[in-house]
Amino acid sequence: MTRMVVYWLLYHVFQWHALFLSEGLIGINGPKPVTTLYVEFFWNNLPLFAVGTAILPIIMWDMLKMSHRVAGPFVRFERALRAMARGEKVDKIKLRKTDFVDEFLAVFNAYVAIHNQEVGHRPKRPSHEIEELILEELENDRKPSAARTEGQSTRPSKNDQRDRQATSV
Repeated sequence: MTRMVVYWLLYHVFQWHALFLSEGLIGINGPKPVTTLYVEFFWNNLPLFAVGTAILPIIMWDMLKMSHRVAGPFVRFERALRAMARGEKVDKIKLRKTDFVDEFLAVFNAYVAIHNQEVGHRPKRPSHEIEELILEELENDRKPSAARTEGQSTRPSKNDQRDRQATSV
């Protein structure tokens, strides 16, 4: 979210100065000190600044909703995959009408159906063993980027801890 605000600010700063350079320094207003030109430019274009500032909350709200339309389904997919890794049957995933990744949903649900048919034919793995495998895979995925993200914690997330508590009960 902070990154989007920074991008918005940078865009407006560059736009503002491009307008200033094209209007003020090219000679439209005649030879004047730069500070005088900038103050005149500011007052002449204050509505542009006000509209840009007023629209920021709308853009932020829309970006938040958009990110949830993508991230929300993947949270559900992750929970289902963890349950599948433990050898449990899983219900088909249902998304909200506004969520994205419909194509992936169809393939995932087809896999869930196959998995649910096979669950009765194989032994269940202990949940702690599954969690250890998942954590090992996560650590292996992070190793190549360890130099870039030095000092970043590799401890289990809250979701991992919640899944572990749910399976140990």
